[in-house]
Amino acid sequence: MSTEDHASDVLNALDGAISETVPAPRVGVLFSGGLDSSIVASLLSRHCEVVLYTVGVEGSYDLRVGRETAEFMGLEWHGVVVDESTIVDSIPVIVELCGTVNPVIISFEFPLLFVAQAAIEEHLFSGQGADELFAGYARYMEMDDKDRRRSMAHDLRTVLERNLGYEEAIASRFGKTVHHPYLHPLVREAAMAIPPEEDIDGTRVKAILRDVARQMGLGDVVERKKKAAQYGSGIMRAMKAAAKRQGLTVRMLVTQLGGQV
Repeated sequence: MSTEDHASDVLNALDGAISETVPAPRVGVLFSGGLDSSIVASLLSRHCEVVLYTVGVEGSYDLRVGRETAEFMGLEWHGVVVDESTIVDSIPVIVELCGTVNPVIISFEFPLLFVAQAAIEEHLFSGQGADELFAGYARYMEMDDKDRRRSMAHDLRTVLERNLGYEEAIASRFGKTVHHPYLHPLVREAAMAIPPEEDIDGTRVKAILRDVARQMGLGDVVERKKKAAQYGSGIMRAMKAAAKRQGLTVRMLVTQLGGQV
C-alpha cells in the first residue's frame, strides 16, 4: 500500500469512529488550531454542530492560530483567555483532580480544566493520543524504527493507563464527558497497519496525519509545526513567572499551593 492509501484508511477510520460516537447534536472541541484538533473538528462538523474552544493567555500562539484556523474552517470559535492569577488560583483544583504535582502534567491538563468550566456543551472532544499513535514527538525522529515503535507503544500505554484518568476526573467535576476519537479501536487498528518507515518523512513528524489533513483540504494546518499545549497556550510561562516572583521552582509552587501529593 502507498502512503496515500494508509492516509485514506486512517481518514476513513477516524470518520467512522467519530460518526459512531457523536453523542449530541452540538459538541465542543478542545482546539489548538493544530493538526490533531483540526482534523477532529472538521470531521465532527460533518455529523453535528461544532463549537471550538481555545485556551491561552492574552497574545498566546494558540489563541492566534486557533482563531485563524476556525475562521478558515468556518466553525464557531471561543477563546478562553486566562491570566496568571487565574492559573495560580486553579492549581489546587487541578492537583486535587489529577493527584499529582508534576508541573508538566498539570500545565498540559489545564486547557481541559478551563474549557470544562467555560463550555456549555456537555460533550467535549480532544486530540489526545494522536502524537503517540502517529509519531508526533520530535524525540521520535532520533530513533530507529524499532526503538521508535517501542517508545510509541510505551507512551500510548501511559495515555491509556494514566492520562485518560486525569481527563475523566477533570471533565466529570464540571459535568462534562471528554471523548478521544484517536484512541478508538478503528483508528488504533489503522495506525498499527502503517509501516514504521512511514511514521516520519524527513523532518515531518506525523507524516500520515499530515497526508490525512491534506486529503481533507485543511490548508496551512497540513504543515503546521507542533507546540505542546502547555507552551502554545502560555500556561507554563505564566506558572514559571509566578514561581520566580516567589523565589520558587514551578514544582515547589505547585506543591505549596496544591499540597504534597
